[in-house]
Order: sequence, then C-alpha cells, then structure tokens
Amino acid sequence: MYLPTTDAEEEEVDALYEQIGDLLKRQRGRDNVIVMGDWNANVGEGKDEKEVGAFGLGKRNERGEKLVEFCRKQKLMVANTIFMQEKRRRYTWKRPGDSGRFQIDYILVKQRFRNSVKIARSYPGADVNSDHNLVVMKTEVKLKKLRRKQQRKAWDVKKVKDNGVFRRSMEERMKNTKTMKVEERWKNFKENVVECATEHIGYKRRQNTKKPWITTEVVEKMNERRKWKSCNTEDGRRRYKKLNNELRRETDKAKEMWWSNQCQELENLDKSGRSDLVYDKVKQLTWGNKKQSTCSAIKNRDGILVTEEEEIRETWREYIEELYDKKGKPKTEDLEIEMETDVAEDEKGPGILDSEVRHAIEEMKNGKAVGVDNIPAEFLKNLGEKGNERDD
Repeated sequence: MYLPTTDAEEEEVDALYEQIGDLLKRQRGRDNVIVMGDWNANVGEGKDEKEVGAFGLGKRNERGEKLVEFCRKQKLMVANTIFMQEKRRRYTWKRPGDSGRFQIDYILVKQRFRNSVKIARSYPGADVNSDHNLVVMKTEVKLKKLRRKQQRKAWDVKKVKDNGVFRRSMEERMKNTKTMKVEERWKNFKENVVECATEHIGYKRRQNTKKPWITTEVVEKMNERRKWKSCNTEDGRRRYKKLNNELRRETDKAKEMWWSNQCQELENLDKSGRSDLVYDKVKQLTWGNKKQSTCSAIKNRDGILVTEEEEIRETWREYIEELYDKKGKPKTEDLEIEMETDVAEDEKGPGILDSEVRHAIEEMKNGKAVGVDNIPAEFLKNLGEKGNERDD
C-alpha cells in the first residue's frame, strides 16, 4: 500500500481511502485482515483511544489525523505504535542526508485481533536497498483448520519411454492372475503398476526455488554487502553503496550469461532434430513454477471469499443448479443405469474386443492428469503386448 505524499491533492487521497474502505467492507467481520504500507502520514507520539498506541514518533500532522479517523471508522489499530520500543525501532523513513527521521509506514490490524499481535517494530539494520526501514509484525492467531487436498506426487513420466525394466517387472507380476475375479485382477493390476513405477520410475523432484543464475560469487557479494548495512557512518554508507552497485552489475552479468547458455542449448537441440526437447525446454523457461493452490476456499457469486465447509457446499450447489438450468437439467430417470441381468440378451450390445482396448490405449494423449487410479497413460502404453494381454 502506498499513499500519495503531502504534495498530492486531498481529493486523490480521499479517493484512495474510499477504495481501501470498500475492500475492507467486502471482508467478513471475523476475518483477520491486515493492511500495511507507506501511508505518508504521521500519527505522532501519544495514545489515542483504541486506534493509536502510546509509542509513536514525532507530532501528528493532517494526514495523520485522516489515518486515525480512517482507523476509527474501520475499527483498526496501528500495530507498530502499541509496544514500547527505542526510538530507533520506531522510525521507518529518514530524510535524505539523515536530516530527519519519521514514522510513516504502518501495519493496521483489526481491534478485535489486538491480543494476537505479539510485537511490531521497524528493523533499521535490515539489508534493504531503500530509504525506508523494514517493518515487521509477529502475530499468533489460532485459525480454524481447513481441510486441504492431499497434493499427489507427480510421476516422472519422462523416464517411462522405452523403460524395459518397468515392462519386464510388470510382465513378471501379472503371470499368475488368471484365477482371480475381474475386480480382484483390476485391483491387483493397479497395485502392481504403482509399485513398479515407484521402484523403477519414481516421482518428479522439487525444483530449487533459487534463481538459476545466482552464482557463488553473487551470494558472497550479498553477504559482504549485508555486513555494511548497519554501519551508520560515512565510510559505511559509501562502502554499502559501492557493494550494492557491484552486486547489481555482477547479477546482470550472471543473468545474461545464463540466458546465453540456455539459448545455445536450444540451438543445439534444434540442430540435432530434437524438437520435443526444444518445446520442453521452452516450456520450462517461460512458464516457471506455478503452484496449484490446495486451500479449500472459493468465492461466491458476490465475489466474497468463503471458507466454511457448509458455505462452500452451498456455493457449489448454486453454481451447478444455475449451470444445469441454462443447459437443461437432466431428468432423474435419465440418470438411472440398468443392470446387465435386467437387459434382454438380444438387446445387449457387442462385447469389447482386445484390439479395441489396445487401440484406445494407443490413442490416449500423453501429459494428461492422472485419474483416481493414479496411473498415467504413459504407463499403460509402456506395458507392451504382453502387459495388455488378458489371461482368460
């Protein structure tokens, strides 16, 4: 959050406060909402009812009055003014030339969650290349436990191609299944596929979240720069600025070299005719790691986030009803499935041939998400002729 400075028009500031207020109104009363940023306001030192604590800094200005009135209207409190701290732990911005220090960055918390805030203060020694100090709040909230989907591990399907060990292991396991019933054979088949894949193929490894162009030299330069962050002398500031410029040049150089190597690798793959690996490499470089959210929370038709299980169920019910009403809701009798024993012999369709099953497996697309059986199409295709045979 960044509000305009004192040079801006009051109408611009009022409009931004209204936007923040509208966002807060969309949240439920029991939600723990935290608003933080550069408010360009000074609430000053001294307690003011429930909104401001006694340990601010300086004198309140007009923008500070506006911020306090906003907190009073929204039932918020300024968290980094309620704890007794040294004044060096209160200021968040210093004027160029260190001619003045002010507290203009705040963390706002709902008053009903006041007891959850354990500490809130600024950290002037943090390694941040800014004239603002880092403001940190520690809070302990006992949240309701949400049911989360257990994230399923992804198979490393690239290792499936022409994996003779996996195929031979499956053929050995499926030799003595002739005497089993259909359901037992299917259950045994799924278990064997998963066990063989776990043993001979494995799962994808988590990729390192560190930027790939971050070299050892860059890390060492970062550590050296961090040592001079808290040295508040003329020589210390000069050394920090110098190291910061050197680190920026080193980072740009390492990043450019890394991209050059990636482009060279793509050219070599293209020259060798491996277009499949080229597409995989481009996908890896451009898409990045997109983590799928596993939180059981959705937005209802009004755009409000709902987390309660009953509310989520009701939201899905409304959505499905609306969806089927548009496309034509199916009748109950249309959803009923007849048992095979209730169908006359001459009305039954033809049986499924082995060739049809094999053809269906061959036509399955690679790279699709697995179903409830946790078996991707690549596994079925790699079973070979013997692995797809029936023993009856």
